Amino acid sequence: MVGLVVVEERSFYWRLTGRQNLNFFAALYNLEPKSARKKVNDVMELLNIECPDRRYQEYSTGMKQRLAIARCLLSDAKLILMDEPTRSLDPVAAGEFHGLIREKLVKEWGRTVLFTTHRLDEAEGLSDRIIIINEGRIAAAGTKEELSPLEERYRWAVSS
Repeated sequence: MVGLVVVEERSFYWRLTGRQNLNFFAALYNLEPKSARKKVNDVMELLNIECPDRRYQEYSTGMKQRLAIARCLLSDAKLILMDEPTRSLDPVAAGEFHGLIREKLVKEWGRTVLFTTHRLDEAEGLSDRIIIINEGRIAAAGTKEELSPLEERYRWAVSS
Protein backbone atom coordinates (compact mmCIF):
# COMPACT_ATOMS: atom_id res chain seq x y z
CA MET A 1 0.00 0.00 0.00
CA VAL A 2 2.91 2.39 0.72
CA GLY A 3 5.89 2.96 -1.54
CA LEU A 4 9.05 4.75 -0.49
CA VAL A 5 11.55 6.63 -2.64
CA VAL A 6 14.94 7.10 -1.00
CA VAL A 7 18.35 7.08 -2.53
CA GLU A 8 20.63 5.59 0.01
CA GLU A 9 23.81 4.27 -1.48
CA ARG A 10 23.28 0.96 0.33
CA SER A 11 19.70 0.45 -0.81
CA PHE A 12 20.78 -0.97 -4.17
CA TYR A 13 23.29 -3.65 -5.06
CA TRP A 14 26.28 -1.85 -6.54
CA ARG A 15 27.57 -4.75 -8.64
CA LEU A 16 24.22 -5.48 -10.26
CA THR A 17 22.95 -3.55 -13.26
CA GLY A 18 20.00 -1.20 -13.02
CA ARG A 19 17.80 -3.81 -14.68
CA GLN A 20 19.05 -6.60 -12.39
CA ASN A 21 18.36 -4.45 -9.32
CA LEU A 22 14.81 -3.73 -10.49
CA ASN A 23 14.23 -7.43 -11.30
CA PHE A 24 15.45 -8.33 -7.81
CA PHE A 25 13.05 -5.86 -6.17
CA ALA A 26 10.20 -7.02 -8.41
CA ALA A 27 10.79 -10.54 -7.07
CA LEU A 28 10.62 -9.16 -3.51
CA TYR A 29 7.24 -7.65 -4.42
CA ASN A 30 6.13 -11.18 -5.46
CA LEU A 31 5.60 -10.25 -9.08
CA GLU A 32 5.45 -13.22 -11.41
CA PRO A 33 8.60 -13.38 -13.61
CA LYS A 34 6.75 -12.58 -16.85
CA SER A 35 4.83 -9.62 -15.40
CA ALA A 36 7.95 -8.50 -13.52
CA ARG A 37 9.94 -8.23 -16.77
CA LYS A 38 7.15 -6.18 -18.35
CA LYS A 39 6.78 -3.96 -15.29
CA VAL A 40 10.54 -3.37 -15.08
CA ASN A 41 10.67 -2.46 -18.78
CA ASP A 42 7.63 -0.16 -18.40
CA VAL A 43 9.04 1.80 -15.44
CA MET A 44 12.48 2.07 -17.09
CA GLU A 45 10.82 3.50 -20.19
CA LEU A 46 8.56 5.79 -18.17
CA LEU A 47 11.53 7.22 -16.27
CA ASN A 48 13.88 7.26 -19.26
CA ILE A 49 16.48 5.11 -17.53
CA GLU A 50 19.48 5.09 -19.81
CA CYS A 51 21.84 2.13 -20.11
CA PRO A 52 19.80 -0.23 -17.91
CA ASP A 53 22.47 -2.89 -18.28
CA ARG A 54 25.22 -0.73 -16.78
CA ARG A 55 26.27 -1.51 -13.21
CA TYR A 56 24.53 0.57 -10.55
CA GLN A 57 27.86 1.90 -9.23
CA GLU A 58 28.53 3.50 -12.63
CA TYR A 59 25.32 5.55 -12.72
CA SER A 60 25.20 9.28 -12.14
CA THR A 61 23.48 10.50 -8.98
CA GLY A 62 20.47 11.60 -11.03
CA MET A 63 20.16 8.18 -12.67
CA LYS A 64 20.37 6.51 -9.25
CA GLN A 65 17.48 8.75 -8.18
CA ARG A 66 15.44 7.60 -11.18
CA LEU A 67 16.15 3.96 -10.27
CA ALA A 68 14.87 4.62 -6.74
CA ILE A 69 11.66 6.02 -8.18
CA ALA A 70 11.37 3.07 -10.58
CA ARG A 71 11.81 0.65 -7.68
CA CYS A 72 8.93 2.32 -5.85
CA LEU A 73 6.65 2.19 -8.89
CA LEU A 74 7.11 -1.59 -9.15
CA SER A 75 4.95 -2.04 -6.05
CA ASP A 76 1.77 -0.32 -7.32
CA ALA A 77 1.57 1.49 -3.97
CA LYS A 78 -1.43 3.78 -3.42
CA LEU A 79 0.57 6.16 -1.21
CA ILE A 80 4.04 7.14 -2.38
CA LEU A 81 6.47 8.78 0.05
CA MET A 82 9.40 10.60 -1.55
CA ASP A 83 12.35 12.07 0.29
CA GLU A 84 13.61 14.99 -1.83
CA PRO A 85 13.05 13.17 -5.13
CA THR A 86 14.47 15.95 -7.32
CA ARG A 87 17.54 16.90 -5.29
CA SER A 88 19.98 15.32 -7.74
CA LEU A 89 18.15 16.10 -10.95
CA ASP A 90 19.05 18.92 -13.32
CA PRO A 91 16.31 21.55 -13.93
CA VAL A 92 15.05 19.90 -17.12
CA ALA A 93 14.87 16.44 -15.53
CA ALA A 94 13.23 17.92 -12.41
CA GLY A 95 10.57 19.58 -14.59
CA GLU A 96 9.90 16.29 -16.37
CA PHE A 97 9.66 14.58 -13.01
CA HIS A 98 7.15 17.18 -11.79
CA GLY A 99 5.04 16.40 -14.85
CA LEU A 100 5.30 12.68 -14.08
CA ILE A 101 4.05 13.27 -10.53
CA ARG A 102 1.17 15.54 -11.58
CA GLU A 103 0.00 13.88 -14.76
CA LYS A 104 0.85 10.19 -14.42
CA LEU A 105 1.00 9.34 -10.72
CA VAL A 106 -1.71 11.65 -9.38
CA LYS A 107 -4.13 12.31 -12.25
CA GLU A 108 -3.88 9.11 -14.32
CA TRP A 109 -2.99 6.50 -11.69
CA GLY A 110 -4.83 8.13 -8.76
CA ARG A 111 -1.87 7.87 -6.37
CA THR A 112 -1.30 10.08 -3.37
CA VAL A 113 2.23 11.48 -3.28
CA LEU A 114 3.79 12.91 -0.14
CA PHE A 115 7.25 14.35 -0.60
CA THR A 116 9.79 16.42 1.25
CA THR A 117 11.65 19.30 -0.31
CA HIS A 118 13.71 22.28 0.73
CA ARG A 119 12.51 24.15 -2.36
CA LEU A 120 9.45 26.23 -1.64
CA ASP A 121 8.79 26.81 -5.35
CA GLU A 122 8.64 23.05 -5.87
CA ALA A 123 6.22 22.57 -2.97
CA GLU A 124 3.99 25.40 -4.20
CA GLY A 125 4.04 24.17 -7.79
CA LEU A 126 3.22 20.54 -7.09
CA SER A 127 1.22 20.38 -3.90
CA ASP A 128 -2.44 20.64 -3.01
CA ARG A 129 -1.43 21.08 0.63
CA ILE A 130 1.84 22.23 2.17
CA ILE A 131 3.25 21.67 5.63
CA ILE A 132 6.17 23.85 6.70
CA ILE A 133 8.34 22.26 9.39
CA ASN A 134 10.79 24.38 11.35
CA GLU A 135 13.02 22.88 14.04
CA GLY A 136 10.98 19.67 14.03
CA ARG A 137 7.62 21.39 14.56
CA ILE A 138 4.84 22.31 12.18
CA ALA A 139 5.16 26.07 11.58
CA ALA A 140 2.31 26.32 9.06
CA ALA A 141 -0.01 24.03 7.13
CA GLY A 142 -2.64 24.50 4.43
CA THR A 143 -3.13 25.22 0.77
CA LYS A 144 -0.95 27.74 -1.02
CA GLU A 145 -3.82 30.22 -0.82
CA GLU A 146 -4.31 29.63 2.90
CA LEU A 147 -0.61 30.13 3.54
CA SER A 148 -0.13 33.21 1.34
CA PRO A 149 -1.01 35.67 4.16
CA LEU A 150 1.83 34.05 6.14
CA GLU A 151 4.24 34.14 3.22
CA GLU A 152 6.98 36.13 4.92
CA ARG A 153 6.72 33.97 8.03
CA TYR A 154 6.90 30.62 6.31
CA ARG A 155 9.56 31.72 3.81
CA TRP A 156 11.69 32.65 6.83
CA ALA A 157 10.93 29.28 8.45
CA VAL A 158 12.14 27.45 5.35
CA SER A 159 15.30 29.51 4.96
CA SER A 160 16.45 29.25 8.57
